[in-house]
Amino acid sequence: MLRPTIQLYPLGDAQSFQDQWSVGEASETTLGEFLRDHPAVSREALDGAVLATPLARIRLKLLAQVHWPEQLGRPGTGTADTDAEDTGTADRGQDDAASAVPAGRNAGGPRPGRNDQVQSTTMDDETAVRLAYSHQIDKVASYLRAGLSALVYCDKLVVCQLAERIVCAVPLERVDLDVPADPGGGLMPQSFRQRQLEQLRERIKLLKHGQVLVLPYLDLLAGGGERNLGGEARELTELLYESPDRLLLGFADRSLAVPDVVADRFATRLEISGVPRMVVMPDGERLLGEVLVTEAEASAFDGYNPRELYKNVAGLNPLRLRNAIAYAVQYANDRGRSREAPASVDDLYQAIREFKAETSAQFEVPHTTMEHIGGYDEVKAILRRALDLMAGAWDLPRDDLRSELIPRGFLLYGPPGTGKTLFAKAVANQLNATIRIVSGP
Repeated sequence: MLRPTIQLYPLGDAQSFQDQWSVGEASETTLGEFLRDHPAVSREALDGAVLATPLARIRLKLLAQVHWPEQLGRPGTGTADTDAEDTGTADRGQDDAASAVPAGRNAGGPRPGRNDQVQSTTMDDETAVRLAYSHQIDKVASYLRAGLSALVYCDKLVVCQLAERIVCAVPLERVDLDVPADPGGGLMPQSFRQRQLEQLRERIKLLKHGQVLVLPYLDLLAGGGERNLGGEARELTELLYESPDRLLLGFADRSLAVPDVVADRFATRLEISGVPRMVVMPDGERLLGEVLVTEAEASAFDGYNPRELYKNVAGLNPLRLRNAIAYAVQYANDRGRSREAPASVDDLYQAIREFKAETSAQFEVPHTTMEHIGGYDEVKAILRRALDLMAGAWDLPRDDLRSELIPRGFLLYGPPGTGKTLFAKAVANQLNATIRIVSGP
């Protein structure tokens, strides 16, 4: 019987991919089902018949390297190779790929660009988070593989996608806290937190080796300051320390305090925030503006340059970035209809600034300029020279040069009412940036 040979380059950890393949072979999992949870790049396009084939009837060859072609195909456009000889076992040798096709649920995801041209055609939330945080996902997974519980500080918006990708990269069996229904009927109905704590007590006691308990809202369960732990926070602390050998993956928002006594239960704490300037791809690093912006989105703005995008979106998480771009495209379409001219890249950056200001109370779009501030000629001259350096440094070819030459910030000091905030707004305005004002008192 002929068995198709599938040559795949895993987008996650290769060893984890191989282990999960072995598990899938024993459970009659089909190739399509497997690739939905474990994305990989295929050397050739996979048609529907191959995707419906159980793993036990497929020979796997893992690729050591993948070379991305100019245009990547999608599943359903070709066939897989077949071998005349049935060896009865998967061939997990290493080989170099001459070309590659994305496989699985991320098949329509981002593709590396060439010559600063955006190549991706579609982008979903999970793909955006996986690509932007691939390094951090692998790092957290490495702790879990070592049997160490991990606490991740990140924006609530990306918890769902991060949890799924981290557990898939380990790999372990995932155990979740559900949203327990209120049984009702009592004189004193239980709060949502009380019901989750009760469920946590059951889940953590039954947790076995090879399983990880995911706590997506650890900060909400542990509400309360360090000096004033409430009854439920104390109960949570007792539950977590009753079984110190159980493997946990917790998530907490950076804006919500988690008492140290709770955080100390985890072997390591990591923070994941913002978006990187460079995104790790199978063929090397690519610019954020090449990978997380699709061809259609880039073509909506005349003069779009992926190298310039990062300084306008730094601080946004991948999902906020995708929302901002979607808003900017609609903004461009509306303006294009009204003035019958293509939108410029300046329209993109202006829309992103407005989006940041309108979706977060922390940011505002400043309109103050240096000309609005009277006097201070020497201060203005110093700031203008520094801003000229910052504007030109983005064209430097190397990141290390950029980090050494760009001013890292400005320290303005003086009595109240002398114009420090006005200068900060003028600097942000000249950089076409938003501003976030934090009052120490």
